[in-house]
Parts: sequence; structure tokens; C-alpha cells
Amino acid sequence: LNNDPLSFWSRSLIRTCVTLFESETYLLKQELLAYCNEENIKLSPEITLALAAKKIEIKSNGALNLQYLQTPLTADIKFLFRQIIEIHGFSIKRDFDDSGWGCLQNTIKVRNRLTHPKSFDDQAINDREIEECICSYEWFYDNTINFLEQRTSKLQAMISELSPELTHRNPLAGNNTSSSNRSFMLGMPPQPTKE
Repeated sequence: LNNDPLSFWSRSLIRTCVTLFESETYLLKQELLAYCNEENIKLSPEITLALAAKKIEIKSNGALNLQYLQTPLTADIKFLFRQIIEIHGFSIKRDFDDSGWGCLQNTIKVRNRLTHPKSFDDQAINDREIEECICSYEWFYDNTINFLEQRTSKLQAMISELSPELTHRNPLAGNNTSSSNRSFMLGMPPQPTKE
């Protein structure tokens, strides 16, 4: 990016980062909906629709029509993170008071300026905007990885609780399992035994 006199790579970086924020936000909302469905967690209809990025419209003929809910990305990220915190009981690593959140908001504004330029100068990117883009990426990455690590820890704890029970039931555990049972459990035909 240091040798980018026409700002091509700088513009590409900003567009790519904001696209990553949009797509990851969408995917995390879908995963949260799936988790709530699997765990039978009841959500309000409003929360369910917002996570699904849908809104209901009543057409002129009286029929209901589901439409895509367009939400500003910053509001969507705040909504998503708050739902993850509430539903999973996770903590956020870098809150919305963190400077990275401000950088993310500024980076989105720059991407919007690039997408809808009003003058040739709107296509130019300065060093501060690149630094803010990198800062915004780090903020978003730190928080999403933090949520993933908390989910992994939660799953590992659940597996540890089940471990003794699984070991007790597992026909492959211990020395009492015959080779024919082991072969069957592994999907292989049993080996002939010597008599």
C-alpha cells in the first residue's frame, strides 16, 4: 500500500474489509438462529426476523410479504453482538467504546464514499483511512474470534462432562473389547480368529 499512487489497492482493501464485515455479520446471525433452533431457545418474533434480516410487509391485496431488512451495517453489528452476548452469555473483548469501533464506523463511511463518489477526489485514500481500516479489521476480528473461543470453551466443557459416560459406553475403550468388535465399530469386516 505504500507504493499505491492511484489508491487502487487502498480502495480494494477498504471495500474488501467492509464486505467481510457484512458477510461475517450475516453468517453469524444465521448461525445464531440455527443455534437457537437446535437448543430450543425461544426468541421473540422481532428478534427472529431481525436475525433473519427479514421484515413483513402487507401488500395492497392484504397478503403478507417477507422482504429483506436493510439495516445500516453499524447497527447490524451492534445488534448481532448484543444478541450473542445475551443468548450465549459471552463477554465482548473490545466494546463499542473502544477506538476500533470508531475506526470501523469511519471505514464504512469511506467505503460508502468510494461506492457513491461525488467527485474525483472522493476516490482518493489517505494514510489515516488505511490505518483506520486496519484498526477496524482488528476490532472486528478480535471480537469474533473471542466469541468463537468462548463457544469452543463451552463445547469443550460439555464434552468433558460427557467424557466419563462416553468412555464407559464406548466399546473401543478398555482391554475387554474383542478385535472383531473393534473391526465392526471401525466399519471393517471382522478378522478370522485363531482357535
